[in-house]
Amino acid sequence: MIDRILNDLLFLRLFCPTLSLLGGDMHKIAVEAEKCYRKAAEQGNAEAQWRLGLCYRLGIGIPKDLVEAVNWYRKAAEQGHVDAQYLLGACYYHGEGVSEDEAEAVNWYREAAGQGHAGAQYELGDCYFNGWGVSENEAEAVSWYCKSAEQGHSVAQYNLGNCYLNGWGIAQNLAEAVNWYRKAAKQGHAESQYELGYCYFHGWGIQKAWGIRKNEAETVKWLRKAQEQGIDKAVDLLQRAETVASNRKSAELGDAEAQYQFGNCYLNGEGVTKDPEEAVKWYRKAARQGSAKAQYQLGNCYFKLNFCKFNKPLFQKSLRAVFMHFQVFSISR
Repeated sequence: MIDRILNDLLFLRLFCPTLSLLGGDMHKIAVEAEKCYRKAAEQGNAEAQWRLGLCYRLGIGIPKDLVEAVNWYRKAAEQGHVDAQYLLGACYYHGEGVSEDEAEAVNWYREAAGQGHAGAQYELGDCYFNGWGVSENEAEAVSWYCKSAEQGHSVAQYNLGNCYLNGWGIAQNLAEAVNWYRKAAKQGHAESQYELGYCYFHGWGIQKAWGIRKNEAETVKWLRKAQEQGIDKAVDLLQRAETVASNRKSAELGDAEAQYQFGNCYLNGEGVTKDPEEAVKWYRKAARQGSAKAQYQLGNCYFKLNFCKFNKPLFQKSLRAVFMHFQVFSISR
C-alpha cells in the first residue's frame, strides 16, 4: 500500500507538478502527496479519494485516523473504485473505523468481487464458507475461491485445495487438491507446502507413473519448505518420510527387516500409495529370509485378500497359506 502511495510518481505528478523539487525527503513527499490527494479527492476523483483514505489509514503525511479513512474509502467505493470497495468491506468486517458489520462487509466484498478483485473474491468465499454475514453455502464458497485462485491468490488456492481434498462444496478430487496446493506452495504458502508434502507422503492424487523416488523427493522437499516457515507439524511427518525412504533403500538391498517395514508402508499407505498387493510382494521377500513378523503378516494378507471372494479353491489355498505361515511364526518364536 505504502509503495503505491509514495512510489507512483506518475500519479503524483499529475496532481502535484512540484513534487520533483522535494528531493529524497520521504516525510516531505508524504506531506505533499497528502495535500495533492486531498485537493483531487475534494474534486471527486475516486482514485485520489482512495489514496487519501490510505494516507489516513497508515498515517502517511497526516495523523492516523481510521474513521476518516473509512469516510474517504466510502466516497471512492460509491463511485465504483474496486480497491476502495474491498478495503471498505474489510473495515466493516474487522470493525476498523466503523462498527463491525459482517453483512455490510459482504455487500462491499461482493461489489469488488463482481469487478474481479481477487482479494474480495477470496474474502467473499470465506464468508460463504463460514456463514459470516451471509447464509453458509459451501458450493458458493467454492465458486468464489475458484475465481480468486485462478487469479493467483495463494490463500484461495489453498482453501480450494482443502475443498477438493475433503469434498466440501464440490465432489472430492484428490488430483485437483494436489494441483491447487502445488500452485499455492510455489508461491510460498506454508500450509499448502505442508499439505502438498502430506499428499505426496500418502500418495493422494499423485501420478503413480512418477515413481516412488520422485514422490519421496517431492515429499521431503515440500515438508522441509513448510518446516522452514515454522509449520511444526511438518517436522514429525518429515522424519517419517525419511524413515520410509531409508527402509525402501535397505529393502532393495535385501534387508529382511526393512522389507517387512516397507511392506507395512504399502499396506497402510505410509510414504507410498496404499497398495496391498505391493505389500504382499515385500512381505514375501522378507518371509523367504525367515522373518517371523513378515510370515505372520503375509498369512494375514493371504487370508484377508481372498476371504471375501467366495472362490472355494482360492479360499482353501488361502487357509493353507495362513496355517503354514502361522505355524512357521509359532515355531520361530
